[in-house]
Amino acid sequence: MSKPKLAIVIASIRPNRFADHAARWIAEIARQRDDFQVEVVDLRDYPMPMFAEQASSAWAPSRD
Repeated sequence: MSKPKLAIVIASIRPNRFADHAARWIAEIARQRDDFQVEVVDLRDYPMPMFAEQASSAWAPSRD
């Protein structure tokens, strides 16, 4: 029987995001277990230009 997979999704694609740090930390801890596989899925690897703002619209005006 194959092991279940745990996907850690980095949903922010902003250049100044903090999510990389958190995802790396979570993945490191999760990989200490051997009863499931861990994969980090980064939405930055998929083209989504409409969400590529520098900051949240709550903090900075949109470029468009």
